[in-house]
Amino acid sequence: MKPPAAKTDTRKVQAIRSLLAQGVHSHQQGALAQAEALYRQVLLHDPQNADALHLLGLIAHQEGNQTEAIRLIERAIACKPGIAVFHLNLGAILKARGELEAAITHYQEAIRLQPDLVEAYNNLGNVLHAQGRFQEAVTCYHQAIRLRPDYAEAYANLGACLRQQGKQAEAIMYCRQALQIRPDHAEAYSTLGNIFWDQGDLEAARVHFQKAVQVKPDNAEGYFSLGNLLQSQGDFAGAIASYRQALHHNPGYAEAYNNLGTALQKVGDLSSARTSYEQALRLQPDLAEAHKNLGDVHQESGHFLRAIAHYRKALRYKPGYAEACTNLATALQMQGKFSAALLYYRKALQIDPACLEAIAGEASIWEKRGDFARAYRTVHPWIASGTTNAALLTTAALLCRHYNGLSDQIIPLLEQVAQQETLSLWQRRNLLFALGKLYDEQKLFDKAFTCYQQANACKPCRFDPDEHMAFIKALIETYDTAFMTRMPRASLCSERLVFIVGMPRSGTSLVEQILASHPAIFGAGELPTLPQIVQALPAILGPASPYPRCLHSLSLEVLNTLAHHYLKRLPISSRDASRVTDKMPLNFLHLGLIALLFPQARIIHCLRDPLDTCLSCYFQDFAGEHPYAYNLTHLGLYYRSYQKLMQHWKEVIDLPLLEVHYEELVTHPEEISRQMVAFCGLPWDERCLRFYENKRLVKTASYDQVRRPLYTTSLGRHRPYTRYLEPLRAALAQEI
Repeated sequence: MKPPAAKTDTRKVQAIRSLLAQGVHSHQQGALAQAEALYRQVLLHDPQNADALHLLGLIAHQEGNQTEAIRLIERAIACKPGIAVFHLNLGAILKARGELEAAITHYQEAIRLQPDLVEAYNNLGNVLHAQGRFQEAVTCYHQAIRLRPDYAEAYANLGACLRQQGKQAEAIMYCRQALQIRPDHAEAYSTLGNIFWDQGDLEAARVHFQKAVQVKPDNAEGYFSLGNLLQSQGDFAGAIASYRQALHHNPGYAEAYNNLGTALQKVGDLSSARTSYEQALRLQPDLAEAHKNLGDVHQESGHFLRAIAHYRKALRYKPGYAEACTNLATALQMQGKFSAALLYYRKALQIDPACLEAIAGEASIWEKRGDFARAYRTVHPWIASGTTNAALLTTAALLCRHYNGLSDQIIPLLEQVAQQETLSLWQRRNLLFALGKLYDEQKLFDKAFTCYQQANACKPCRFDPDEHMAFIKALIETYDTAFMTRMPRASLCSERLVFIVGMPRSGTSLVEQILASHPAIFGAGELPTLPQIVQALPAILGPASPYPRCLHSLSLEVLNTLAHHYLKRLPISSRDASRVTDKMPLNFLHLGLIALLFPQARIIHCLRDPLDTCLSCYFQDFAGEHPYAYNLTHLGLYYRSYQKLMQHWKEVIDLPLLEVHYEELVTHPEEISRQMVAFCGLPWDERCLRFYENKRLVKTASYDQVRRPLYTTSLGRHRPYTRYLEPLRAALAQEI
């Protein structure tokens, strides 16, 4: 008879084997919780059971807990060092975590322990492929195929690697061999799709990408590749649908969120694009492309500081990113930081000498600085060669006024490129505005208006007239006579401030340029500080009511704090000036608040013929968001609300206010200029009549006009377009 202990050991071993077998069966059926419980029962009987530890590690990996998976499989290896499959699976987990060198070590150990383990050769090839060590990867795939001639996975991976080496014919051959062995091999179809795309056969590429998702409906990579192809063809709706399918099957796919954002941005859905980029960055904070793209959305929305922050992050994570350098330069240029912008344009060109957007950006700086010859030299070789680059063409269009015959070269190119299906809405809009301006200058008014109409249709319209009128009504009801009488005024008195307000395109830049030519006046341009204060007021005063209803709790202490905040943010270079102008036109919305913050401020209100003003807005590609300006009816309603509000301010605020009519200023410049200077409380200076000699930087859309002596060609701006203006006239005639 055997000793009782031996019988007990045998029963224990059998029990462990039975538990393991049950666990493996449950594992294979996808019942992970049940399998885990069975494996843990094994460990209760045998804490050093390597198989149970290894299998628990696989469950942890399947559940996304890679750290625990690695710990368990490393314990399994420590308990039973000579098992190749343990190293094989640990290598796969390490690769998934991006620890490629550690993965290579374990794959190589698996091969040492079991030289005929084909999966180890295939997986080692995949890691080497990911590292760009293509020839070593090819050797591994060939070894896997030698050991298992019907190994479809190795054929497909070999095809993908050969594609990276530029060996397309061989790559096609191996992918087709993979499909002969396994006709439902999605990755082989995807690789063939990419090869045909490389070769320019877009229809064959599309067919193969579609086949990849047909044979494997949960193929996130296949949907991603199909989305990329469709986006490159200008089928943005199809691309969006494909990316969303990819994300349905892989919600953690950061690159798919990024590319979805790009497609959404191209169709003008900036809000959804921003959300997609932000989700990509939540999943992968170092994804440089998503930072660059999020910067683009902020730049297109006029939020240049936010854009700059994301471009800098993109360059931190990807220092050789020419597109991020270029777009950072553009954002800096929009802020008037031309020297810094030039540095980044040149850095982009050092990275990629053929970066046409950087060349265009550099030329646009010379144009804005008035160095037209240098701007022309920069772009002309590309124009002469018939470039189709949108950025170069829109920059070159700015120079047509200064070079006879240039329009004849530019217009056909603009007409051709503006019809390309692959353009984003933003690119198409820029081209159409440029083309409209050239047609207008050539007095081809019908063509010009059509272009401007199409350009404005490219702007996503988010203007709600009812919502805007409710805001105007709230301003009038809040800032009534009783409120303005009752409320305290900030005690930080300063006579320095002159606010130049009015509708955009009503002459505010010209008025500021004339005043800023006086040695005692500093022209600060369109300062964002006051709108930022307005935006912050509900949070400062308590979130119970939005602005302006929240103002009833406004105290002297808060007014003093806000006034100090505004003054502190005036440009440092303005500190010695007797007067400082802030010419943010839409500050006309905030004259009541200005009266409370700066009781000694002066207001210059710029007016221009309503039809001329509104049409000039409609023809202007504003930086940032002016949602009322993309539709003639909306423009008319907005103008009427502006008139109503300005009439109210005249009745309730006690600030000195001078009205300057654009038509009078350009026909009687000295008389009106003298009135403006006297209104500012300063002696006359003849330099105000030579404002066009002032070298100060003008950042607004009127930068070119204020460099020239006064002209009257803008009077009656609307007359050639009378036949198109009935919606505007009707809106301007409405009672509100």
